[in-house]
Amino acid sequence: MRWLRRDPPNLKEVETAMGRVISEGGRASDIVKRIRAFLSKAPGQPAELSILSLIEEASALVERELARAGVHLSVKAPDGLPTVLGDRVQLQQVLVNLMVNASQAMAEHPGNRRLAVKAWADGGKIEIMMSDTGPGIAPENLQRLFDPFFTTKADGMGMGLAICRTTVEAHVGTLTVESTPPHGATFRLSLPAKEAST
Repeated sequence: MRWLRRDPPNLKEVETAMGRVISEGGRASDIVKRIRAFLSKAPGQPAELSILSLIEEASALVERELARAGVHLSVKAPDGLPTVLGDRVQLQQVLVNLMVNASQAMAEHPGNRRLAVKAWADGGKIEIMMSDTGPGIAPENLQRLFDPFFTTKADGMGMGLAICRTTVEAHVGTLTVESTPPHGATFRLSLPAKEAST
């Protein structure tokens, strides 16, 4: 709207913004469809996926939220990682959820706010590790973190991490967490490489 109110209006910026709106609307529609399919136990849409592309796409989706929270994101993943077989939107949403959670955990935390994402191949699996410099997770909450309806957020529903773990397990993978307050939290996602799953 601001670009349109300029004199003269900046139509190139308006076109870019509208393109983003359309893209995000389509993505939101895909997410809703996948959640409905997930809840009805319908199969996903498996495809051969590049882990680096998944991480880059998820990073782009949360870029503004990370910037607002003053979080510096670093991604380390070697070229030529084996692909994984899975549903792009579902796995992308797992990464987005983990990044958003990390950003929210660090938002009010003093000091440097860093989110490090690393990916590597290990014995027929692709490992993704996501570490933040937030306050960490209290020991009494650590064991319950993936339980449905358990949340440490005042406005949380307690479904995000439960759905993340179920989604990863549906891809024959694992999702775990480690934390030693006040030194942040590390989530580890492990998925079978395509060569190992065929």
